[in-house]
Amino acid sequence: MNSGAVSTGVETTAMNPAPTQPVIKVQDASFGYGEKTIINRVSLEAQEGEFLSLIGPFGCGKSTLPAMMDGVLTPDSGSVLVEGNIPRTGVGSRATVFQGFALMPWESVLHNVTLGLRYKRPKLNRKQRAEIGLEYLEKVGLCGCR
Repeated sequence: MNSGAVSTGVETTAMNPAPTQPVIKVQDASFGYGEKTIINRVSLEAQEGEFLSLIGPFGCGKSTLPAMMDGVLTPDSGSVLVEGNIPRTGVGSRATVFQGFALMPWESVLHNVTLGLRYKRPKLNRKQRAEIGLEYLEKVGLCGCR
């Protein structure tokens, strides 16, 4: 019996939900200052609830890419969409905190990521600590998060 529905070959269940549109979609985005290309054909997608980290040397575009996502800069080519729209400054619930404001650049990425845990000292049970990797970090001496 044919119901007239077109099959996509993807079964939707509670364990395999239908694909959703990414919250952030960067496709072949390029940006430069004058003759200097900073970002060259970068593509990425981020779903709701995902965290992305941009790690790289000085001048590789770590601040330029978020500025494009916030609508502060416009790509020279390619596209940047946030929630399906071209981002505009001052619109939406986005914010960028740049490295100079909150991180200590002389520390490692791991040290910066665990910084809040060392000072806030969350009260977690053993299972919670294991789930987020704190037991391992403490065991190897990378986080004094008691």
